[in-house]
Amino acid sequence: AVAEAETRTCAELIVVINRQSGSYLDREMLQAAVWAIVALLVMVYSPLDFSAAWLPPDVLVIGLAAFAATRLVPPWRRAMLGRERQERQVRLHARNAFHVLNVTGTRDRTGLLIYVSCLEDRTLILPDFGIEGKVEPAIWQGILDRTGSISTHYNPTLALCEVIEQCAKVLAERLPPKDSNPDELPNRPRLEVF
Repeated sequence: AVAEAETRTCAELIVVINRQSGSYLDREMLQAAVWAIVALLVMVYSPLDFSAAWLPPDVLVIGLAAFAATRLVPPWRRAMLGRERQERQVRLHARNAFHVLNVTGTRDRTGLLIYVSCLEDRTLILPDFGIEGKVEPAIWQGILDRTGSISTHYNPTLALCEVIEQCAKVLAERLPPKDSNPDELPNRPRLEVF
């Protein structure tokens, strides 16, 4: 999809798919600690009789179970992380990918990064300076709004190809191919952890 899109424009598209944008270990540990403390309070103040010898192992098991559940159930994990933190992490890691992958390294500064973060269920489109002046940011957001979620789509590959196709249409109108249209950046999607 990227190679086909680049035949219609002088822009260079880079696709990055990231499992998650950053570590949320602090929130996961906090969740486990809260559940462990609640379990301890229930066991200590409950009218039911709990053996004192079993309190530490029970609290430990409940804390570990809460930690595992938080790690293994993505909707619960997303809800626990908070929308603002997720947005901040995705933007930070998308900008990092933009620079690490040298999206700015094209001859006319016409690189475009499509960044997908699966855990956070977010997609960002980051254009370089050569595109920014010719395409308004609202257009990129409109493409993402129309396509919807990529990582939770019934067919993520199809959804990502649709985003690439929509970007190609916009770029073909505003930045048509030049006589010399070299392929300056790799076309294959990158599966990364930044």
